[in-house]
Amino acid sequence: MTFAIKTLARFLRLFRRNEDGSPTVEFALIFLPFIILPVSGFELGLLMTRHVMMERGIDMAVREVRLNTGTPVTELQFKTMICNAAAILPECMTNLRLELRPIDLRHSGANSDNSIPRRASCTNLDEPFQPARNFESVG
Repeated sequence: MTFAIKTLARFLRLFRRNEDGSPTVEFALIFLPFIILPVSGFELGLLMTRHVMMERGIDMAVREVRLNTGTPVTELQFKTMICNAAAILPECMTNLRLELRPIDLRHSGANSDNSIPRRASCTNLDEPFQPARNFESVG
C-alpha cells in the first residue's frame, strides 16, 4: 500500500514539474475567443439577413394583395408570395404561420375586438401540426 502511495506521489511531482503541455493550454485559451467571435458574427449576420428577407417578402406580398384589390387570396397563395420574394428562408412553406385579418384603425384600442393578440403562437417542430390562427382574405 505504501509503495502505491509513494509511486503516485512521485508521478504527481513529476507531472507538476513537466512543462510540455503549457503552449497547448495557452493556445486553447487564446484561440477559442478568436474563433467564437467570427463564427457568432457570421451566424448573427445570417439570422439578420433571413429576418430582412422575410420582412421584404411580407412587404411585397402585402403590396401585391393591395394592388390587386377585389381578388381574394388564400393562405397558401399568400405564403407562396412571401416565400417566393424571400428566397433564402429554409423550409419557408412549412415553417411560416400567418394571421391575416382586417383591423378598423378608428376603433382599435387595447380593449376592443380589433386588437391583435400580443402573444405569438410559437411552433415546436417536435409536436403535431397547429392550424393557422386566423386568415380572412378581404381582397
